[in-house]
Amino acid sequence: VRQYCRLAWMTSLSSFAFRVVRIWTSWLVWSAVAIVQCQLESLHLRFNSKPVDLAPVFQPSTFVYSATLDWAMDAFSVDAVAHPGCEADKVPFRAISVPKGETYQITIFAKAQNSTVTQAYAIRVKRLDGTETELKTLRIFGAQLSPEFNGGLREYTGTMIVARE
Repeated sequence: VRQYCRLAWMTSLSSFAFRVVRIWTSWLVWSAVAIVQCQLESLHLRFNSKPVDLAPVFQPSTFVYSATLDWAMDAFSVDAVAHPGCEADKVPFRAISVPKGETYQITIFAKAQNSTVTQAYAIRVKRLDGTETELKTLRIFGAQLSPEFNGGLREYTGTMIVARE
């Protein structure tokens, strides 16, 4: 009977230990899933108070974006909010200047609080230089345009007759 009781006690102990290990393993898996799934909830770019469009439109599960600044927009700011339990990391707190015609690459992160596991979001911002526009026609009524209009030219002189000034 003692032998049987000891065997039954060891069996219940090993069953208990198995349950503890299974619960602990489940917790680890659940914790790892929670950490890996840290993402941003929202991501916006702006020039002062004007929004700057992201392409593609922001989705938490999309991790690479591009944006284009008009030639008159000399900088952009990033606004990012992470899902609850996560935090946005490496988000600049000042506007980032971009010279005309140049591109700026920035990477920000969503990360679990108290963890080093991160999800990167890459953003490539290009600023137009102002020469991307083209005219279809140019007329100055009452004046002579020199040289004649050509869509590829950017400088003209308009000469008016003195009587029309």
